[in-house]
Amino acid sequence: MAISLANLKKVRQLAESKHRKEEKRFTAEGHKTISDLQRFGYTIVHLYAVGEAFEAAKFINPIAESVSKKEMDRMSGLSTPPGILGVFVLPDISIDNQVKTGVWSLVLDGIKDPGNMGTILRTAHWFGITDIYLCNACVDIFNPKVVQSSMGSLATIKFRLIDSIEHFIQYATNKKHPLYATDMKGKALTNYQKFEPCSIIMGSESHGISQAWEKVGVEKLSIPGFYHPLPESLNVAVATGIILYHAKISEAL
Repeated sequence: MAISLANLKKVRQLAESKHRKEEKRFTAEGHKTISDLQRFGYTIVHLYAVGEAFEAAKFINPIAESVSKKEMDRMSGLSTPPGILGVFVLPDISIDNQVKTGVWSLVLDGIKDPGNMGTILRTAHWFGITDIYLCNACVDIFNPKVVQSSMGSLATIKFRLIDSIEHFIQYATNKKHPLYATDMKGKALTNYQKFEPCSIIMGSESHGISQAWEKVGVEKLSIPGFYHPLPESLNVAVATGIILYHAKISEAL
């Protein structure tokens, strides 16, 4: 049975943050992404597939519905739809200024680009980071472009919102939980021979870390370059991978 025009429109509107919040739903496309989201506990409420993809979709979840290519094209937010689209329950993300101590975490400060955010989530997953804090109006992690570029990795991560950087720092300091902020003028990463579980703050693509971190003197580190003149900066997702690799390797030494 064909999907109704009203439901098709609702699915398409989930590309917008406003409608995701109103409907408490978000979309994901592609067999692996949908499978991983469901496997890691996200609740799927609709599953649509085209042609041969319908048989595969039924293995993911028997609620799968067959739709035409034209209908899928109208629902999809991708230029080349993979032929399978899921609608999931949008989880709540709580405000929490009390950092989880004794574990590795990332603090993402004003990350705006969906592609960068998705790559950071995949990178965090690779290095076993399961706690990420968001502050300073990061891109919505359930933006379809973030969901697609994270390839399901966002489902492995516990997200929290920081609404007071000052309180977050104060709590971390009281608990003796190390905080490091990335900054071009920071101490070279190669000078850090040993890391303990800590929180690493990654700043926005264009502005770096926000002033709230600067005011309290959080320790800064940087990635040394090997060619001069250097480019203005590294891509934030690339920088995250380099820092996490160095930190996790040093922990094992």
